[in-house]
Amino acid sequence: MEKQSIAENQSIADAKVKAAYGACEDVPVMEEWSQPDVLLMNIWSALGQILVPMGLVVVYNNPGVFHASSSQDAEQTRRFFMQCQNQGHSWQVEWACVWTTPAVRLFPVLGVSLPVLLALWKVLHLRAYYMFMRNRIMICFAAGSRLGFKCGLALSVIFAHALAHFALLIFFGHPCEEEHCRGQHILNTGWKDFLNDPATLQRDKTFVLAATRLAVQYIVPGALSLIFVFGMDNFVAELVPMGLYFDHLPSKRYENLGRYMYIKEDVIEVAVKRIMASASELQPQSMEQLCLRFQETAKAMQCKQLGESADLEEETQSESLQLEEKGFAAGVRELILLEWWPLRLLLEFPLVDEVSVRFCQFLAAHLVASTVLLGLMTTTILRRCVILVRTEMMDLESGDFIPEPDAIYPFAWYLCLGLVLGVATCRVLSLTWRVTLRLTQSPEPTEP
Repeated sequence: MEKQSIAENQSIADAKVKAAYGACEDVPVMEEWSQPDVLLMNIWSALGQILVPMGLVVVYNNPGVFHASSSQDAEQTRRFFMQCQNQGHSWQVEWACVWTTPAVRLFPVLGVSLPVLLALWKVLHLRAYYMFMRNRIMICFAAGSRLGFKCGLALSVIFAHALAHFALLIFFGHPCEEEHCRGQHILNTGWKDFLNDPATLQRDKTFVLAATRLAVQYIVPGALSLIFVFGMDNFVAELVPMGLYFDHLPSKRYENLGRYMYIKEDVIEVAVKRIMASASELQPQSMEQLCLRFQETAKAMQCKQLGESADLEEETQSESLQLEEKGFAAGVRELILLEWWPLRLLLEFPLVDEVSVRFCQFLAAHLVASTVLLGLMTTTILRRCVILVRTEMMDLESGDFIPEPDAIYPFAWYLCLGLVLGVATCRVLSLTWRVTLRLTQSPEPTEP
């Protein structure tokens, strides 16, 4: 009897909330754009534009990581890297060479890993937006919508360092390591000859071959991928346009728009923590029931419906109550450790409606693919550390460890990146396992 009374009271409370905020709204275009298969198809179509050319750079840049012989790897290394020390260069050229060397290896590995993590970040935020929008909660993503752009800037800096190393290679590098190449350079055309007759550059076969190889195997595909990375966080522009929202029954849509609750992303992140802290045990529930709880929590945090009477002074004060803004370092930390509020919605709240279960199924496949790609990049960079120790930091005859600055500096960068990617890979693998358990242990899906 007591349980029945509690259930009746809960149903009465839900009915009151529905009367105040409205139940799930039927918007055909919103339903179509929020389907899990549509979301992931759009994500992977954008991700493929980055992974295909960047994958070519990884393959050309690391031929000896898995199957090639050491001689093949050494030959390919000479094509992309300049010998920094003991070549008769000035100390400025030597230090510039050592400084820019790690960027050549770091850029392609990060160029694959960062977009994979950004794609997961993007699909989860898109899912959260449509889930809340369907239940009359409008989220503003202005707080965290520039993470991909900042990651693109970081990749651009690394790419610029790689280009600087290639410039040093062209101007000061030797075409081979034999003694007869000691006085020769890849670029043998003087600047006066080039200014007097630019066609002389075409007759410099060593330069033409090296420049063409660098352009085809690294610079062009790397630049192409980098352009698409900047669009990974522009998902706000990819949301359902308001014109399509009003396409069906526009008068009714406009009338219902006043019942939407406008919430900023940092506020809803706090609301997630409050709901989890207030509930001793989260019971299986539908997406609609969860959104009703968010509406009540947001109301307690001074969030209002768009149709409520406007008080300019009160609204100005509420906008001034900004939570602490996250910096780029915090965003990168969340990107590596997967500490996003949409993930907490997915894993901590047992949603049992049909759409949520289908999204988990598609997300599991997406996570498996992400784990494979991140695992490959982690193995690539860590294997590169092993090759670097064997070939440049140890005497092959005596087996003694001979550290040199031009080998220790890139080794430290490769090892740090390998450890960071290892953490990210383990986190994605753990998330894959948790989503799989959620699918196997969740109750039967209910109709939305």
